[in-house]
Amino acid sequence: MPDILPSIDNRNSNLALREYASILFKIGNTYYARKHDGSLIASVRGNNAEVVIQAALDQQGTVYFADSGDNNYWLCSNSFTGFNVSTNTHIIFDTGPGRAYITVPTGFTGIAFKYSALNYFENVSIRGLSMYENGTASRNWTGIKFETSANSLSYCHFKDITIHDAYVGIELETSNSRWIESNHFENIQLIQCRTGMLFDQQSGTIHRNLFEKVVCNAITQSFATHGFKDIDGNGNIFLGCDCWDFVTSNMEANIKSTAQWTMIIGGQMTGWLGHFVDQGFKTMIVDSGRSNANNSVITRPDFAKYGTFSAAGATAGEGLLNGILANVTVGTGAGSRTFDSTGLYRTYDTGGTVNSIFGLYGNQTHMNRINNPFFKTAIYLNNNTNMRVFAGFVASAVAPASAADPLNGLEGVGLWFDSGVSANWKRMHNDNSGASVVDDTGVTAATATLYPLDIYGIWDGIFRFVFNGTSTDITTDIPASTTGLSFRVYLENTAAASKTMRHYYLTVRNDK
Repeated sequence: MPDILPSIDNRNSNLALREYASILFKIGNTYYARKHDGSLIASVRGNNAEVVIQAALDQQGTVYFADSGDNNYWLCSNSFTGFNVSTNTHIIFDTGPGRAYITVPTGFTGIAFKYSALNYFENVSIRGLSMYENGTASRNWTGIKFETSANSLSYCHFKDITIHDAYVGIELETSNSRWIESNHFENIQLIQCRTGMLFDQQSGTIHRNLFEKVVCNAITQSFATHGFKDIDGNGNIFLGCDCWDFVTSNMEANIKSTAQWTMIIGGQMTGWLGHFVDQGFKTMIVDSGRSNANNSVITRPDFAKYGTFSAAGATAGEGLLNGILANVTVGTGAGSRTFDSTGLYRTYDTGGTVNSIFGLYGNQTHMNRINNPFFKTAIYLNNNTNMRVFAGFVASAVAPASAADPLNGLEGVGLWFDSGVSANWKRMHNDNSGASVVDDTGVTAATATLYPLDIYGIWDGIFRFVFNGTSTDITTDIPASTTGLSFRVYLENTAAASKTMRHYYLTVRNDK
């Protein structure tokens, strides 16, 4: 009867050794890297584990960090400059209780794992990596950086990763028209990093990547600045991603104006504990929980009441706004529907008589702070002299009158511009205690510029004001939790000449 298997020669006599391209392990104070055939790649004694790790990475293939029991901290020396990872390299850590922990030196300022200077690559992965900074953390280093200036990163998988105390946990950088696309980042914890995940799309694109259960945990909020910073690119999906232990001084996430079709499903990263700024195009958020303080695509009436005005008609509102929109027509002003490359909008033109007013308002007070009201609009100034503009919440269901302080004696929060007082946009807010409080945004009210605005109330004493890429909490001189609120969007001329602005859309929401 013939042999089922051919003879095994001496070189291959131990098949178990061939499971991985190389195996890393630690005995006492000595680190070892062994090749698949049993030969020694490198060994080193002392706190310079980087020598054997880089030697194993240079072999490419699958690099396995074996379980080493309690002796599991792989200490890198003060001369450590980071690991360079080649294409066709898979890094696997044992995920048991004795898993290996890569420990960068105190005060390290470099990149621990760097993916760059490669040709186009698809065949790389990491599973089970854990990293710390030795001693008292200074948080001036980057955990993993994908730098695609001469290459691109596609179809790769990074899973079960924990990075503690970095300046940036994971950074995605594209330049020279390269791309980071169709990769999967799964079950990743970025703990007490200054920035959890950073998107740096210089040119090229970061697109259609899946971020699944990526968690940014601030723990000590004074160290954290951002969870997900400068989200960019096309079609990226965030599934069940969380920013834990953030406070109002932290930014959970911001989406840049160059981002398109970002989708956020579940999780907690859209501004319930920290701030969230969305300047992207067609961002979609799907979340039925209170962890989502921003807009949601879920429109069941038992979740929230929605209303939209799309500028298609003068007062044509849908949902919550149906039948409650009215034009402000003080003087001989008019409005007209039109569209161009900036989108569909209505032009609001005041009359030529001084203190003419034209705009839109709600004739019912149907929202209140205890039910987390949300107001979103976008306006565009054709003029910026001899005029006033207001957009926001107000505790009134009647049309506005000419006023240098439109919230005087009223409760409300809004965006305000008075060219006779300042060239800048202001935040105006009042709790019906006299004159309004007016804060400078530092943003000049320019013409031919689209200004999206989000204002939303949070039941426990906050109105969050998101404008021109900055999110600001207003906690004093604001409407009481149960005060009925409506809204206004209008302009007024302050000299005998017609003034014009565009109004693109209006979205409102009120819980329950």
